[in-house]
Amino acid sequence: MLTTAGHRIATIALGGEAGNVQYDSGSRRVLVDVQTLDQIAVIDPRTNRIVRRVQLGSCRNDHGLLVDSPHRLALIACDGNATLLTLDLRTTPNSS
Repeated sequence: MLTTAGHRIATIALGGEAGNVQYDSGSRRVLVDVQTLDQIAVIDPRTNRIVRRVQLGSCRNDHGLLVDSPHRLALIACDGNATLLTLDLRTTPNSS
C-alpha cells in the first residue's frame, strides 16, 4: 500500500495478480481485484491485512473496479467473459 506521498508502507500478499484497487469510504476498507482468483480482497488499511475475500462466481478475470461509496455498490468488470457485476457493499461483511 502507498501513502498519499507515494511511499510504500506495506506489501500485502494477495495470492494472485492484482487488478484495480479502490477505497470504500463507507466501510473504510480498500478493495482489490485479485483477477487470477476471480475474487475481491477487502483490506483494512489500518492493519494492512486482508479481512475478507469475496468470491465472484460468475466472473472470469475481474480487472475493472469502481466503488460507489454513497450508494454502497462496487461495479466489477470481468475481462474474461465480458460481464459486469454489481456487489452490494451493505450486505458484504467487512471482516471474516
